[in-house]
Amino acid sequence: MNTPLLHPPHAKPDLPDPVPRFRDLVSVSLCWQHCLERARGLARAREPLLVTGERGSGKWTLIQAIHAEGRFPHYPHLRLVACDPAAAGRFEATLREVGLGTLCVCEVALATDSLLAAMRHALESGFLQERGVRLVWTTTRSLDELAANPRMAAAGVLPLLGVDTHRVPSLRECPVDVLPRFEAALRAAARRQRRRIAQLSSAARVALEAYAWPGNIGELLEVARRVAAGARKGIVRLEDLQLEAAAQAPLPAPPRPRAVAVTDAKLEVLLTALARAEGHTGKVARELGIARSTVYEWIERYQLDLRMFRMRAARA
Repeated sequence: MNTPLLHPPHAKPDLPDPVPRFRDLVSVSLCWQHCLERARGLARAREPLLVTGERGSGKWTLIQAIHAEGRFPHYPHLRLVACDPAAAGRFEATLREVGLGTLCVCEVALATDSLLAAMRHALESGFLQERGVRLVWTTTRSLDELAANPRMAAAGVLPLLGVDTHRVPSLRECPVDVLPRFEAALRAAARRQRRRIAQLSSAARVALEAYAWPGNIGELLEVARRVAAGARKGIVRLEDLQLEAAAQAPLPAPPRPRAVAVTDAKLEVLLTALARAEGHTGKVARELGIARSTVYEWIERYQLDLRMFRMRAARA
């Protein structure tokens, strides 16, 4: 059964079609794979869930996958309520409509006092459990920041949740994911627009890897849609990306690095060799003329997963 989606006009999450499942979410880096693995475990629960992460990091897409592959995947309802002055009334109305499903409150740090009171009543009364509704919150803040918020503390909502917290990493923390995720997004956008994209030019690949992606996966998806619509002769060139203006914008402070920059020449050589060798480290060692232990050292350093290369070879 297709999952009906209700979005207020001011909320514009990126909604892939069809609703994504975990297998549709491209990952190469260990940090993103760890995020997906933990999300699979959380999908089987019915307790409230807090999903944190930077703006555009893919929180809503992950929530859709959690809903689609949850403990009761046939549950039809997935609803999104954005926090604004009218959110309390919309929350209560949506709660009456939703049965057997997931109710997501977007950016709970902006929730009004009336919305916090409505959520507290729903939790204390047991209404959510009676209706079979799982409450999911999203925020760009951490759980500690929410707990320190005077309004959240006064509302007394957090202690009622026994909340599971799941953090979605930023794209800067998973730099080896940039190219595979962009290529997947580009193929999907080209397919929707009935266009054929042959390949990325070398200059475009370098620019994509070097760009800081302050808007995370949301910005990457937007660039892929724009490129799919405007690329000439099926080749994506550097000028098609139009990253120059965005690169001049001030960037937020980067989080603690989880991986080295993908512009490292060793990484480019290693990725190319692993793709040709279909993930077999012995073949990579022979091709590069290095010890197999060195190959494993590089793989660990760049947080690569050999299964991805083998899966791609099996699909080819």
